[in-house]
Amino acid sequence: MARTRRWGAFGLTLSVVLAGPCDAVAATERVSVVVSIDDRAHVPAPDLARAKGEVERVFHAARVEITWVEGRLPARSESHAVGGPSRPLSVTLANNLEASSHGATGCALGLAVPALTSAYVFYNRIIEASLLHPIDVRVVLGRVVAHELGHLLLQPV
Repeated sequence: MARTRRWGAFGLTLSVVLAGPCDAVAATERVSVVVSIDDRAHVPAPDLARAKGEVERVFHAARVEITWVEGRLPARSESHAVGGPSRPLSVTLANNLEASSHGATGCALGLAVPALTSAYVFYNRIIEASLLHPIDVRVVLGRVVAHELGHLLLQPV
């Protein structure tokens, strides 16, 4: 039950923060966010497509539309999010083989770096977790990406 409340609170917080003040985004208006995804872990294409669908499903409830761009974005690209143009968000899918790294413990599935509007998702750790628990790797991958994007979007203003 505590998990449900925690996810519910996260969803409510995400909705409120993304919507911002009443005059920032009309109730019927959708917010569009550009997300580049750099797949250095070589996730199978069907699995990555399913994971992206999961991310879109999570953000749909908050009236956020995700536009995907493959690979690294040029430094001068722009994304239109709440408050006007901003730097696009980026997600790097990678395999982290270290037991521990700065800011991400050995069991962390991802890491967000809000100052760089970048997140890292550790695909091999998601695969390892799926060997211990009966979970759909594609769904977990999508939820980890959505979670890390949430950190980037919910950073203090």
